[in-house]
Formats: sequence, structure tokens, C-alpha cells
Amino acid sequence: MQTIVTANGPITVNGLDNSLVKNPKSANVRGILHRGVSDYAPEESWQAYQLAYQFGYYNVEGDIHFTKDGVPVMIHDDTINRVAVNKSDKSNIVGDVAVVDNNYQDLLDKYDYCKINGNVQKYYYGTSLLSFEDLLKICRKYNYALHAELKIEMTDAQIERLVYLARYYGMDNNIFWQSSNPDWFKHLKEIAPDSNFCFLISTDPTESLIATMKSYQTGLLHGKVYAYVSHSVDKSKLVTYKENGIDVVVWTFYSDAAIQDWGLNTCVNGIMVQGDVNVARALMRA
Repeated sequence: MQTIVTANGPITVNGLDNSLVKNPKSANVRGILHRGVSDYAPEESWQAYQLAYQFGYYNVEGDIHFTKDGVPVMIHDDTINRVAVNKSDKSNIVGDVAVVDNNYQDLLDKYDYCKINGNVQKYYYGTSLLSFEDLLKICRKYNYALHAELKIEMTDAQIERLVYLARYYGMDNNIFWQSSNPDWFKHLKEIAPDSNFCFLISTDPTESLIATMKSYQTGLLHGKVYAYVSHSVDKSKLVTYKENGIDVVVWTFYSDAAIQDWGLNTCVNGIMVQGDVNVARALMRA
């Protein structure tokens, strides 16, 4: 026996909001969740990435830094100060604590990464700094594609470590490597030419930029080149990328109106979002 429920607005069935529409990993317009569900859990924490599934997302984004002892970790800033407190008494950290100057275990033992938008949340006491390796495991579990930004200039050995981990967990074809500096892709291209190279861009396309991007096109099965553009660029010029075989992602939006505008009126293949928004739902309601 089947029950059909109709309503003019969102309803809840068995505790699940039916307005949260799933956005498939390979949708025409992919929704990419910036730093995980960072309005509801500490950004780039395992909880923030785990919640992405419940919010209808299969594409998640994060930033990679390296600790002093060579562990790649997920954090946006050079320091932990904005997202963490002292573990012993939950007090604010005095003085900058740079990721690169501290061993991974010390960053786990001494600090609690329990802040959301700068505010300490008791519910998330005990949250640890997430390693890149552990994020790969989460992505395997939930069938995510990972959009990973190289946040710093990395040594060849560090790039090789990232590629090794991606391959070890079978995620190499499901990672979209991002950088604002094309030079940071050079060694990655040498050792993993079939990678997805995503250029972070805040300006309109130029001939030299297109030429640089096309130099990373391999013609292999999985490797592609992407333009990850700021929403400040001229929409009418995005088709230039498409004419050169380059897919387009725009960042970062916080409202249904912006998602609908760019998702329906441009050639973008993906929209990076943050906050309480759902790309698939916004597009369906347009």
C-alpha cells in the first residue's frame, strides 16, 4: 500500500525534510559544498563533510596545508587560531599557531577545533583537525568527489604524498585539484598527467590564460581542465572557456537567487556554495 502526500510547501516525512533535493555527483550543474556544511559544523571537520550527504551534496571542497612533520591536513588558514581553542580550558589561543610550525599530533593534543563561524560550540567539543587521508576515507564512504585546493606552494615530495594517498584510496579520478597559481600544478602534471586541473580565476579569460590552461589538457580518459571563476567575472565571456574544451565552475554563492541566475543563464557546469542552500532544490524551484 502506497501513500502519496502533496503540499504547497516543504514538509517533513519521518524526520526528513523533503525539500533537500539530492544533487548527483555528475549533474548538469553540480553543487559543490564549500568547506563542508560549515554553518552547522566546524568547517573542514569530519562532521562538516559527513553532513554534506544529508544536505544533498556529493561534491565537497576543502583546503590542504602541511604540518611540520609532513601530514597533509584540511584547513583554510595558515594558522589554526580562527577555528580552534586551547583544549585544556577552551580559552582563545594567544599568539599565532601556524600549521607548518607544528607537528600533527601536537595540533591534535593541544587544541580543540570546535568553532563555527568564529564562535565556540559546546556540542562540537573534541573535534580534531582533519587529515587529508581521513577526508579521502569519508569521500569513499559517501561517494563524494573532492575539490581540493593546494593552499600553499608545495614541494615535489608533498605533491607526491598527496598523489600517493589519492591513489591508495582509489580517489585519484574523483579529485579536482585547485590552485590560483598554475606553476603549482607543474609537478602534479609530471607524475599524474590524467589529474583534473582546476584554475582558480578572478579575471576574465585572456589568450595567454587559455593557452596556459590548454597546456594541461592531456586528452586522457579522466584528466580535464576546469576554470573555477569568481562570481565577479563577466558572465558573457564564460563561453570562451567552453569553446576551448574547458568546463566552468563559479564560486561562492549563499542564496537561491544567485544559484538560479548562474545555473540557468550561463554555461557553468558547477556552482560552489556555502550556507543553508541546496543547488538542486534551487534550480528545480526556478
